[in-house]
Amino acid sequence: MHPRIAKKYDITPEEAGSFASRLSEEGLLFGDPVDPPRLVPDDPQDDYLVALALAAESDALVTRDRHFDRVRVRGLPIVSARQMVRRLRVP
Repeated sequence: MHPRIAKKYDITPEEAGSFASRLSEEGLLFGDPVDPPRLVPDDPQDDYLVALALAAESDALVTRDRHFDRVRVRGLPIVSARQMVRRLRVP
């Protein structure tokens, strides 16, 4: 892991490795949705990401894309990487 990333998200290399392993073990692959509904006002090319997260019944959509700052979708938290690290970190 790049030291800049570790510092930015206050995460150790071990935690990063653990998160990556967890994603690999627990992650599922889905195809991109066709003709997703308009949900991201500032960038229509991002609409498929919300549709994909909903179709996959994701617990959250993790992004640092500012186009999502004003997007609200019932049942789908849209969070930053920092917020997700906090959610996943074991106390």
